[in-house]
Amino acid sequence: MPLVYRNGEYQRINSFKLTLEKSIAKQKRASSGTNLHPFASSSILSTGKWVKIRVGESGVYKITAAELQQMGFTNPAKVRLYGYGGRILPESFKKSKIDDLPEIPLWRGNGYVLFYANGVVRWDENSGVTGFKHTDNCYSSYGYYFLTEGNESPLTFPAEESLTSGNAKTVTTFDDYALYEKDAFNWTASGRELYDSYDFVPETRRIIPLPCRG
Repeated sequence: MPLVYRNGEYQRINSFKLTLEKSIAKQKRASSGTNLHPFASSSILSTGKWVKIRVGESGVYKITAAELQQMGFTNPAKVRLYGYGGRILPESFKKSKIDDLPEIPLWRGNGYVLFYANGVVRWDENSGVTGFKHTDNCYSSYGYYFLTEGNESPLTFPAEESLTSGNAKTVTTFDDYALYEKDAFNWTASGRELYDSYDFVPETRRIIPLPCRG
């Protein structure tokens, strides 16, 4: 209510002036704290030769030495890979993250390299519920990675302990999942509510085959 009581009488506030003052003490305390969002001085993409590749689904991908040479890389042993893939980035500013592309380790074979790529769908196990939930990247249908060549030591896979007959385990079952989701239609041409373009009218049905892996 725009009313104040002063000197035994009520007064109505007709106007006021707001003044903002910076607190030096608070600014010093904030600057001395931990920076959750460090920024790189320059982008890793700012120098060198780069080749952009795309992936459609999560999985292991193979690039042969001949393909690397066609891309313009002279020494496949010095090729390095960077990128996030296709998963949607966290939208919370509270999570610590870097603002530049992370390096992805490459497994180097005889005449080829292998790497695991993230597609546009992220799967997470439901807490306390049997099954999985997925998060689709509504902004892109593909994930992207960047190849370059440098003299620095590339990121490698950690060494694994050798298996013996005593600690080996045979896996006969595994969790699997399949998804059919076509983001092709939006009622308002705005926002993230996307639907299949197929017109499901009453008493119609559609058979959708799902991949079976085993």
